[in-house]
Amino acid sequence: MTGVYYLWIKKGTISDAAGNASEGSQGKSVRYGPFKFDNTPPSCELQAAGTIGDNSWYTSNVNIRFKTHSDNDSGVKNYGISSTTGSKTASLTSDISSKTYTGYIEDNAGNKSSCSITVKRDATKPSCTLDKSCSTWGENGWCKSNVGIKFSSTYDAMSGVDGYGIGGYYNVPREATLNYDSGANGISYFGYIVDKAGNTSSCSTTAYRDTTPPAASLCSTAV
Repeated sequence: MTGVYYLWIKKGTISDAAGNASEGSQGKSVRYGPFKFDNTPPSCELQAAGTIGDNSWYTSNVNIRFKTHSDNDSGVKNYGISSTTGSKTASLTSDISSKTYTGYIEDNAGNKSSCSITVKRDATKPSCTLDKSCSTWGENGWCKSNVGIKFSSTYDAMSGVDGYGIGGYYNVPREATLNYDSGANGISYFGYIVDKAGNTSSCSTTAYRDTTPPAASLCSTAV
């Protein structure tokens, strides 16, 4: 903001320590200025760009940049992202539960301000493992009784496991039983897992069951 200011001084109304009185402006205005005033801090806003999964987690690299940076009076002198030593952009390329970026801005009058944004990233798929149990094992990996299928591990290091199951994620069984003979190719079971960021993965195992004795027959040959 700029302005020109005027001052009227009545004769004799101002005096110094020695007693000298002012002459006054004799009814005429004395012009001072122009002066410039800016005591309003500048403003800024940061924004993030990337692939957003579930629960506000980013599942890709996250690019941070200024959405706005402005000053309506003296104008912007300098701005940047403090965590990247003055750069106007930043990039989050590793998984983290919370990271805050702070943008700073200064106008030509010396007023300063800041803005910030907090993001979280989980771009790593969760993991799972299926296990088999059998009360009567035969040879070559064959089970001679029912085969139990269940998860031996479900794990996600960052956002945490949200759901898992055999054949799907939610409201599906987490165990299965092979109670019929599988045939030579076995029966494959697939476990699925999803983390709280929306990343998905799968695991599998193949079970072999044979409880039927082989058939044998005798034959005679006439001599």
